[in-house]
Amino acid sequence: MESPGRGKNELLRIDEMCSERWDSPENQAPRFRYIVLSGERTRSGLLCDYLGQRGTGIPIEYFHLQYMERIAKRLGCLLPDGRIDVPRYMELLESKRTRNGIFGTKVQPTQLLNVSNEDRTKATAILRRFDRAILLRRRDKVLQAISLARAHLTDQWHIYGDDAAKSVSVDDEVLFGMIGVRLSRLREDEHYVTSLLSVFDPSSVRALWYEDLSSSGVLEATVQWLWDAAGGGATLPELDRAHTLPTKMDESEAHNIKARFLSAVGIN
Repeated sequence: MESPGRGKNELLRIDEMCSERWDSPENQAPRFRYIVLSGERTRSGLLCDYLGQRGTGIPIEYFHLQYMERIAKRLGCLLPDGRIDVPRYMELLESKRTRNGIFGTKVQPTQLLNVSNEDRTKATAILRRFDRAILLRRRDKVLQAISLARAHLTDQWHIYGDDAAKSVSVDDEVLFGMIGVRLSRLREDEHYVTSLLSVFDPSSVRALWYEDLSSSGVLEATVQWLWDAAGGGATLPELDRAHTLPTKMDESEAHNIKARFLSAVGIN
């Protein structure tokens, strides 16, 4: 049912972000750390790529299992049994990916559960490493679940450059079942993440919504909030366009699926 559909640019970006290509010449521990806590399909890729463009760290999914394995192997953080030495991984990772004294990372609920072995105490300890947190959510959970189901079916998660968007081609009965399962999980994930935010002082958390990221000034204000908190001074670094931004997918197919899904479940 599910077939690989990632475009060449998306695959190249993954390879680059896991390679030494984005290792920082600073090679020192950061003075400031932040974490982007995001649900899936919330345009976190856009947010993090923009933060990278503006020199506020190089935030990617460093706790994504595939990324972790590739980066840990490159940094020599694999134990003899193949497991990752997480403390060593974080120490070396921070020194390699700090930019302008700032280290940033993105983590999704399932990744935090995995790296903490579903231990709330360990998850809390991980979050306490960070000075600031950005909570990124999506108001329309149905469209979020549809986007997640589509991504699992096509294995296409982002569009970069001239990569073509893949369409969904399964029966509605199968598709609607996938949407329902993912809708339930997204709600559980969001509850899990928000329940951990007490780790941070409220002034250290910035709440953002998928639906607002395209609004004028939202991304810029987020960069300034981090830069000021890091004590970076009045002048932000020059825009680094080597960090390409993903293209937002056409949502017409998703809205069509949403209308059929809500009709099928008796919601008009």
